[in-house]
Amino acid sequence: MQAAVVRRVGEVVADEVPIPKPNKYQALVKIICGATCNSTDYRIVHDNLPWRMAYPCILGHESIGRIVSIGSKVKNFEVGDLVLRPTAVYPGEKLDGYYSGWGGFAEYGLVTDVEAMIVDGINRTFINSYAFLHQKVPPEIDPTDAVMIINLREIMHWVDSLGISANSSVLVIGDGPVGLTYVQCAKIRGANPIILVGHRDERLKLGQTIGADYTINSHYVDFTVEVKNIIESKAVDFLIDCTGDQSTFNKALNILKSNGKAVAYGTPKVPPTGPPPNDPRIAKITPNEPRTHDEIIRLILDGKINPKHFYSERLPLSKISEAIDRIGKKKALAKIIIDIKEEWRM
Repeated sequence: MQAAVVRRVGEVVADEVPIPKPNKYQALVKIICGATCNSTDYRIVHDNLPWRMAYPCILGHESIGRIVSIGSKVKNFEVGDLVLRPTAVYPGEKLDGYYSGWGGFAEYGLVTDVEAMIVDGINRTFINSYAFLHQKVPPEIDPTDAVMIINLREIMHWVDSLGISANSSVLVIGDGPVGLTYVQCAKIRGANPIILVGHRDERLKLGQTIGADYTINSHYVDFTVEVKNIIESKAVDFLIDCTGDQSTFNKALNILKSNGKAVAYGTPKVPPTGPPPNDPRIAKITPNEPRTHDEIIRLILDGKINPKHFYSERLPLSKISEAIDRIGKKKALAKIIIDIKEEWRM
């Protein structure tokens, strides 16, 4: 089968790899499409994460597909189910010499029935943690839209864990897909005002469409000064940094209330751009995507979230190198959809 393979640092191609073989608790999935995580996928290709990647690896952690066969012990999935995060190779494992870059950009992948394993007495600590992220999606949602659920549900959980609620003042730094998703989720929780800081006018405009009350292009002004002009108290309740730039985060802490909460969602840049602060206002959050899965689906079906706001273009798997290049050159307005096979979209 074809998959997006990072052969070595800086080189990603569509290449031939083996089809993964499911065990009795797993289902084989025909992967329809994936979506780029614009920061992480680019940094995996260029080995620019705080941890070292192993190569060659199969890229992609936002994927969706349809189950084509199930193992003998599978109880909670059926052939035809639309499922999130199928992977050709689980993190920490190998597929015939290929490591995992989360493994979602491939023609075929696996999902694991963790509930069946637990019922059969298998301790959850022995189950790959990634396997807990495979949830079903109703057929009424288009697969391309449905792959956006992955980011939406994760970020909604972070918003809830921070305690963002009605009339919270929220500062979001970073106007990429993640920052825009934070704006959307904070707006749903009733935050007001929401201030979005970024560098690209077209993304900031999209942020206003999604729910930002104010936008600031920090190429031209000092965002801390502008925030003080907006907020009567001169400080915000919540600070969310999506850039991974430590110096920017440190600067923004100066306009966070003494009893406020901050989170650095973006993976830190390498090398770091500043010292990490020892600040009790910085929250430590353990992600729990599945907790908000059903709610995000309801919000989409009710028309309260438009997934199309979060992706801007699509390319076939054969052009994965072009997709990563477009991300690196800041040409992609939002996420890029990677179509695994055009005919599988039907």
